[in-house]
Amino acid sequence: MAKIQERRSKFRRAVDELAMQIYNGKLEPGAQMYSRKELCELFDISLMTAHRVQSELHKLGLLSAQSGQRFIINAPGIVEPEGFKPLRRVISIGGRNAIGPGTFFGERIMAGVSQECAEHNLEHVIEYVNVHENPPGFINTGRRLKADEGLALFLGRSLLPEVVSLLMTPTLRVSLINESMPGHISVRSDLRHCVKSILDALIKRKCRKILRASYFHSYESSLNEAESLEALEDLCEANGLDLTVCTSGNHRELLEICKQWQPDGLFFNEAVSACHFLRNYAPSLARTPIVAAGPWAPHPKLPEFPEYDNIIAYEQDLEAMGRAAVRQLLEYKTPLQAVCNVRVRGMIRESKRTK
Repeated sequence: MAKIQERRSKFRRAVDELAMQIYNGKLEPGAQMYSRKELCELFDISLMTAHRVQSELHKLGLLSAQSGQRFIINAPGIVEPEGFKPLRRVISIGGRNAIGPGTFFGERIMAGVSQECAEHNLEHVIEYVNVHENPPGFINTGRRLKADEGLALFLGRSLLPEVVSLLMTPTLRVSLINESMPGHISVRSDLRHCVKSILDALIKRKCRKILRASYFHSYESSLNEAESLEALEDLCEANGLDLTVCTSGNHRELLEICKQWQPDGLFFNEAVSACHFLRNYAPSLARTPIVAAGPWAPHPKLPEFPEYDNIIAYEQDLEAMGRAAVRQLLEYKTPLQAVCNVRVRGMIRESKRTK
């Protein structure tokens, strides 16, 4: 996976990433925090900087100090606000490379947000920010939304730590699009429906040996991929299908598995990687059924790949995800309400070649 180059200091990066891990449950409440020596190794920082990181997390209320022991991790507090005023404005914050014109997913998601806002006479404001030009390394950390505002947030996975302080604001009315975090409502793709639709398409073509190519694109979310693989394993077992998974992200290794195992169906999580594999590594597999879960046409890169016509694609309804986020904000009451997450279904687009 490509490494994102950032201008955050090592201190700021360590605080952001540890706070996010506490917030999303990777670092569990009640457990001991890393020692200073362990922090030095994890983030390539000095002992003095590690001490500053612990102190900052302690000031944020995310750590408790115990005499003679390591810091203990606290659960992030969520305080129920007095209430919200009727929603008047929906704000979307992100980089142009995430939600700007011509982006993989963001442009169509933002179009859906705008459409739903227009139907309910709401104002939709898109704020473009560039984290690389923001010295503290935060996206609007000091922002506090007004009582009549809501946040429809779609960000690339690598930018999530940049908004950790914003997302930890207790009175925040927010819908997270294509991400899932404790304490916030979210709109995501229905991955189980996606996997079932793809397997149905392969079974229809009498495929019995399925090869899954995982982590072949930097946009794949580890959360979505893990959930997708779990559903795939369950459904393959239920349908008596043989399944092999290649998780290396290496096309040459994938080609070797194809030669040795000879699958009769390939399942990619992303269409551009599937096209790249067909063009540069395995053109002889052009007649083998190949399916991809995304990205979802129309896509600016796909005209460069005539191989896309040979792929069976599960196309997500991105506009529907944006619309669903606005409806969530309209129904939102308090952070302590029962979290109602929405799963949006897409549909199979058949390949254009002759079956």
